[in-house]
Amino acid sequence: MERAGEKNDVSVIVGNFGGAMQSKTENGKSTVFVDAGSLRGLLAANNYLAIAQQATHEGDHNLTRLGSPRLETSNRRSDLEFAERSAYRANGYINSALRIDDNNYKLWSRQFGWAPTYLEWVAQRSVADDCKTGCTP
Repeated sequence: MERAGEKNDVSVIVGNFGGAMQSKTENGKSTVFVDAGSLRGLLAANNYLAIAQQATHEGDHNLTRLGSPRLETSNRRSDLEFAERSAYRANGYINSALRIDDNNYKLWSRQFGWAPTYLEWVAQRSVADDCKTGCTP
């Protein structure tokens, strides 16, 4: 049986990173960074849905970068927008599949289905945060 980091080039590191999950892909190897404090808080609140959403979001980033390695280091705004739309869409599939309203990002609800306006809004918000350190058009 394979373990994380063995043969599959995936690592999960739990530590004090100050916030939600993050991910990195370099040279075909993916790492997911899980903030211990954030995880403790979500577990204490029984918020397993948020854990699944974050893991799916970051997993999508890693898969996207593995599929297109140039995205590993790109700071082009259009690349970041593509990646964030994809990751938030994957995030919303958790709610859609479980038929649970998304009360965090409002990406999907039982009453209205998908909300493309909210998807674009949260993707652009993430891109704006990423571009604080500089992006190219």
